[in-house]
Amino acid sequence: MSEFLECTRPWETHTGLKPQIPDAFWDRSHRWHEGDHMFQSLDHIVQAFLDDETPISYVDNYALRPFHHSKYEWVIRPYTKSEDVFKPHVNAFVTDSEALLPDRLGTGEVSTAFGLITQSQFQDGYNSYRYIPVTIFSASDRQMRVLQCWHDKQNPKTRHVRRSPIMEFRHGMRANWRDWVTVLCWIAGRLVGDTDTENGSEAVGRLGTVDVLH
Repeated sequence: MSEFLECTRPWETHTGLKPQIPDAFWDRSHRWHEGDHMFQSLDHIVQAFLDDETPISYVDNYALRPFHHSKYEWVIRPYTKSEDVFKPHVNAFVTDSEALLPDRLGTGEVSTAFGLITQSQFQDGYNSYRYIPVTIFSASDRQMRVLQCWHDKQNPKTRHVRRSPIMEFRHGMRANWRDWVTVLCWIAGRLVGDTDTENGSEAVGRLGTVDVLH
Protein backbone atom coordinates (compact mmCIF):
# COMPACT_ATOMS: atom_id res chain seq x y z
CA MET A 1 0.00 0.00 0.00
CA SER A 2 2.79 2.48 0.89
CA GLU A 3 4.52 1.90 -2.44
CA PHE A 4 1.24 2.41 -4.31
CA LEU A 5 0.59 5.68 -2.47
CA GLU A 6 4.07 7.02 -3.19
CA CYS A 7 3.53 6.30 -6.89
CA THR A 8 0.03 7.77 -7.16
CA ARG A 9 0.48 10.62 -4.62
CA PRO A 10 -3.25 11.04 -3.86
CA TRP A 11 -2.58 14.03 -1.59
CA GLU A 12 -1.82 16.04 -4.74
CA THR A 13 -5.22 15.28 -6.33
CA HIS A 14 -8.76 16.45 -5.62
CA THR A 15 -9.54 13.07 -4.04
CA GLY A 16 -7.00 13.46 -1.24
CA LEU A 17 -8.23 14.53 2.20
CA LYS A 18 -7.20 18.17 2.66
CA PRO A 19 -6.87 20.03 5.98
CA GLN A 20 -10.12 21.19 7.51
CA ILE A 21 -10.89 24.91 7.27
CA PRO A 22 -9.19 26.59 10.27
CA ASP A 23 -11.52 27.79 13.02
CA ALA A 24 -14.59 26.59 11.15
CA PHE A 25 -17.64 25.97 13.32
CA TRP A 26 -19.28 22.63 12.57
CA ASP A 27 -22.56 21.97 14.30
CA ARG A 28 -23.83 18.43 14.85
CA SER A 29 -25.54 18.29 11.46
CA HIS A 30 -22.19 18.73 9.72
CA ARG A 31 -20.19 16.14 11.66
CA TRP A 32 -21.56 13.23 9.66
CA HIS A 33 -20.87 15.15 6.43
CA GLU A 34 -17.19 15.46 7.37
CA GLY A 35 -17.07 11.75 8.23
CA ASP A 36 -18.66 10.94 4.90
CA HIS A 37 -16.05 13.11 3.16
CA MET A 38 -13.28 11.04 4.76
CA PHE A 39 -14.88 7.81 3.58
CA GLN A 40 -15.17 9.10 0.03
CA SER A 41 -11.46 9.89 -0.02
CA LEU A 42 -10.55 6.49 1.45
CA ASP A 43 -12.83 4.65 -0.97
CA HIS A 44 -11.39 6.43 -4.01
CA ILE A 45 -7.86 5.38 -3.04
CA VAL A 46 -8.83 1.79 -2.24
CA GLN A 47 -10.75 1.39 -5.50
CA ALA A 48 -7.67 2.56 -7.42
CA PHE A 49 -5.44 0.21 -5.40
CA LEU A 50 -7.50 -2.91 -6.06
CA ASP A 51 -7.39 -4.40 -9.53
CA ASP A 52 -10.38 -5.61 -11.53
CA GLU A 53 -10.02 -9.12 -10.13
CA THR A 54 -10.64 -7.99 -6.56
CA PRO A 55 -13.49 -5.46 -6.70
CA ILE A 56 -15.28 -4.25 -3.61
CA SER A 57 -18.81 -5.65 -3.45
CA TYR A 58 -21.01 -2.90 -2.03
CA VAL A 59 -24.36 -3.50 -0.37
CA ASP A 60 -27.23 -1.01 -0.48
CA ASN A 61 -26.60 1.63 2.16
CA TYR A 62 -30.33 1.77 2.94
CA ALA A 63 -30.16 -1.70 4.51
CA LEU A 64 -29.68 -0.19 7.97
CA ARG A 65 -30.60 3.34 9.01
CA PRO A 66 -31.77 5.02 12.22
CA PHE A 67 -35.51 5.06 12.73
CA HIS A 68 -35.70 8.86 12.46
CA HIS A 69 -33.28 8.96 9.54
CA SER A 70 -34.16 12.55 8.60
CA LYS A 71 -32.29 13.74 11.70
CA TYR A 72 -29.13 11.92 10.62
CA GLU A 73 -28.09 11.02 14.14
CA TRP A 74 -26.02 8.35 12.43
CA VAL A 75 -26.09 6.67 9.05
CA ILE A 76 -24.42 3.64 7.49
CA ARG A 77 -22.78 4.36 4.19
CA PRO A 78 -22.47 1.52 1.65
CA TYR A 79 -20.90 -1.48 3.34
CA THR A 80 -19.07 -4.39 1.77
CA LYS A 81 -19.29 -8.16 1.68
CA SER A 82 -16.43 -10.62 1.88
CA GLU A 83 -14.84 -11.59 -1.44
CA ASP A 84 -15.84 -15.15 -0.56
CA VAL A 85 -19.64 -14.93 -0.42
CA PHE A 86 -19.73 -18.19 1.51
CA LYS A 87 -17.89 -16.70 4.50
CA PRO A 88 -19.60 -14.42 7.02
CA HIS A 89 -17.84 -11.06 7.06
CA VAL A 90 -18.74 -7.48 6.13
CA ASN A 91 -17.09 -4.07 6.43
CA ALA A 92 -19.37 -1.20 7.45
CA PHE A 93 -18.80 2.54 7.18
CA VAL A 94 -20.68 4.54 9.82
CA THR A 95 -20.68 8.32 10.13
CA ASP A 96 -22.25 9.97 13.17
CA SER A 97 -23.43 13.43 14.18
CA GLU A 98 -22.32 12.69 17.75
CA ALA A 99 -18.65 12.98 18.63
CA LEU A 100 -16.66 9.78 19.16
CA LEU A 101 -15.93 9.08 22.83
CA PRO A 102 -12.71 7.28 23.84
CA ASP A 103 -14.27 5.37 26.75
CA ARG A 104 -17.57 4.19 25.26
CA LEU A 105 -19.35 3.22 22.06
CA GLY A 106 -21.92 5.43 20.35
CA THR A 107 -25.51 4.49 19.55
CA GLY A 108 -24.72 4.17 15.84
CA GLU A 109 -21.75 1.90 16.54
CA VAL A 110 -23.71 -0.42 18.84
CA SER A 111 -26.72 -0.51 16.51
CA THR A 112 -24.52 -1.33 13.54
CA ALA A 113 -22.69 -4.09 15.42
CA PHE A 114 -25.94 -5.75 16.50
CA GLY A 115 -27.72 -5.15 13.20
CA LEU A 116 -25.09 -6.45 10.80
CA ILE A 117 -24.23 -9.49 12.93
CA THR A 118 -27.93 -10.35 13.18
CA GLN A 119 -28.38 -9.77 9.45
CA SER A 120 -25.46 -12.09 8.69
CA GLN A 121 -26.98 -14.82 10.84
CA PHE A 122 -29.92 -15.00 8.44
CA GLN A 123 -27.70 -15.50 5.37
CA ASP A 124 -27.86 -18.96 3.80
CA GLY A 125 -24.99 -21.14 4.92
CA TYR A 126 -23.68 -18.87 7.67
CA ASN A 127 -25.29 -20.92 10.44
CA SER A 128 -22.55 -23.53 9.96
CA TYR A 129 -19.95 -21.06 11.26
CA ARG A 130 -19.02 -20.51 14.87
CA TYR A 131 -17.96 -16.85 14.53
CA ILE A 132 -19.78 -14.01 12.74
CA PRO A 133 -17.32 -11.07 12.33
CA VAL A 134 -18.00 -7.47 11.28
CA THR A 135 -15.47 -4.65 10.89
CA ILE A 136 -16.84 -1.13 11.39
CA PHE A 137 -15.08 2.06 10.30
CA SER A 138 -16.69 4.68 12.52
CA ALA A 139 -16.33 8.43 11.94
CA SER A 140 -17.57 11.75 13.26
CA ASP A 141 -16.26 15.07 11.99
CA ARG A 142 -12.59 14.37 11.10
CA GLN A 143 -12.13 11.63 13.70
CA MET A 144 -12.26 7.91 13.03
CA ARG A 145 -11.74 4.56 14.71
CA VAL A 146 -11.90 0.91 13.69
CA LEU A 147 -14.18 -1.54 15.50
CA GLN A 148 -13.85 -5.32 15.21
CA CYS A 149 -17.11 -6.97 16.23
CA TRP A 150 -17.81 -10.67 16.49
CA HIS A 151 -20.45 -13.06 17.73
CA ASP A 152 -19.43 -16.45 19.14
CA LYS A 153 -22.31 -18.91 18.82
CA GLN A 154 -21.01 -20.80 21.84
CA ASN A 155 -21.78 -17.63 23.82
CA PRO A 156 -24.96 -16.56 22.00
CA LYS A 157 -26.16 -13.80 24.34
CA THR A 158 -23.17 -11.49 23.86
CA ARG A 159 -21.47 -9.47 21.13
CA HIS A 160 -17.80 -8.58 21.42
CA VAL A 161 -16.35 -5.30 20.13
CA ARG A 162 -12.65 -4.45 20.02
CA ARG A 163 -12.04 -0.74 19.40
CA SER A 164 -8.96 1.11 18.24
CA PRO A 165 -7.87 4.48 19.62
CA ILE A 166 -9.54 7.46 17.96
CA MET A 167 -7.54 8.76 14.98
CA GLU A 168 -7.48 12.46 14.13
CA PHE A 169 -7.50 13.84 10.56
CA ARG A 170 -8.46 17.49 11.03
CA HIS A 171 -5.24 18.60 9.37
CA GLY A 172 -5.60 16.30 6.38
CA MET A 173 -4.33 12.82 5.63
CA ARG A 174 -0.65 13.81 5.32
CA ALA A 175 -0.58 15.23 8.84
CA ASN A 176 -1.45 11.79 10.25
CA TRP A 177 -0.11 9.65 7.43
CA ARG A 178 0.60 6.53 9.47
CA ASP A 179 -2.99 6.22 10.70
CA TRP A 180 -4.37 7.04 7.24
CA VAL A 181 -2.35 4.20 5.68
CA THR A 182 -3.43 1.89 8.51
CA VAL A 183 -7.12 2.54 7.78
CA LEU A 184 -6.54 2.00 4.05
CA CYS A 185 -4.89 -1.35 4.77
CA TRP A 186 -7.80 -2.39 6.99
CA ILE A 187 -10.26 -1.65 4.18
CA ALA A 188 -8.25 -3.21 1.35
CA GLY A 189 -6.69 -6.12 3.25
CA ARG A 190 -7.65 -9.77 2.98
CA LEU A 191 -9.49 -11.52 5.78
CA VAL A 192 -7.56 -13.69 8.22
CA GLY A 193 -8.66 -16.18 10.86
CA ASP A 194 -10.91 -19.21 10.92
CA THR A 195 -14.66 -18.86 11.47
CA ASP A 196 -15.52 -22.57 11.16
CA THR A 197 -17.54 -24.28 13.85
CA GLU A 198 -15.14 -27.09 14.71
CA ASN A 199 -11.77 -25.33 14.84
CA GLY A 200 -12.77 -21.67 14.74
CA SER A 201 -10.79 -18.99 16.50
CA GLU A 202 -11.50 -15.34 17.17
CA ALA A 203 -10.53 -13.83 13.81
CA VAL A 204 -9.62 -10.42 15.19
CA GLY A 205 -6.48 -8.33 15.49
CA ARG A 206 -5.14 -6.45 18.49
CA LEU A 207 -6.85 -3.12 18.15
CA GLY A 208 -7.28 -2.15 21.78
CA THR A 209 -10.06 -2.23 24.38
CA VAL A 210 -12.71 -4.97 24.19
CA ASP A 211 -16.37 -4.25 25.02
CA VAL A 212 -18.85 -7.06 25.69
CA LEU A 213 -22.43 -6.18 24.69
CA HIS A 214 -25.42 -8.06 26.08
